[in-house]
Amino acid sequence: MDKDPRGLAWHHANCFIDLYPSVQLDKLSGWESLAAPNQAVVHSLVKKAPSTAKTGIKNEGKEDEKLQQSSSKAGAKRRKDTSGDQKSKVAKFKGDVPTSSAAFAKNDSELDSKLESQSKELWALKDDLKKHVTTVELRSMLEANSQISNGSELDLRDRCADGMIFGALGCCSMCSGSLHYSGGMYRCGGYLSEWSKCSYSTCEPARLKGKWKIPEETDNQYLIKWFKSQKRNKPVRILAPLSSNNLSGSQATSSQSQSSKSENLGDLKAVVSGFIQGIPERMEGEN
Repeated sequence: MDKDPRGLAWHHANCFIDLYPSVQLDKLSGWESLAAPNQAVVHSLVKKAPSTAKTGIKNEGKEDEKLQQSSSKAGAKRRKDTSGDQKSKVAKFKGDVPTSSAAFAKNDSELDSKLESQSKELWALKDDLKKHVTTVELRSMLEANSQISNGSELDLRDRCADGMIFGALGCCSMCSGSLHYSGGMYRCGGYLSEWSKCSYSTCEPARLKGKWKIPEETDNQYLIKWFKSQKRNKPVRILAPLSSNNLSGSQATSSQSQSSKSENLGDLKAVVSGFIQGIPERMEGEN
């Protein structure tokens, strides 16, 4: 996507890379909001695009050769010595970089593979719940595991799938409210007080020990069969790394929640701006 006098122009990813082969992806607006798998796909397109840097290097090399032929022997010798030093430094630099780059690429590849496998497992379970379990049964399951049971059918299905695979979520450490997965992390939907909403969020929520429960009175054969086959030890949910924007936002949310926790209604002070006849007398009488 680029901007012209008529507004925004949209391109396919391949077309955009062809038009701007030297674009720096990390500086594009909205890049950080892309999921890691999508970023990897766009990076692969850049690698496939023809590089203008190599052409520039070749042209520079030809120009250097012409200059060397037209210069004196002494100047050519000095340039040769300088070029040799630079080449040795570049060789050392190139020898160090691929090792770390390969390690990062390998780690990213492994993380993407785990996230993809985990996503497939979650969606497969959600599809089964949609086919075999009613909304009432979803609510009953959440209540049996002390989980929040309000919201749409999609919300209920997401919470059940999360609990069935990774275990029931524990309470919020700040307000003892219920946690739910949203926006790449687990957030609290409770309240610190009657006037202050809890803004706690975490990437490592506490889980209740034991198996995920199903309603005792249920006759749903799918749930009964699943309950008998489930494992007691649940895996830990893998979350995609937060971008810098999301990380700063979560830190601000955490500091805000800490300040909200330390403030009580009785500690607040009220200030009256201006003077209205009669009000100070009443306030002094009440005090």
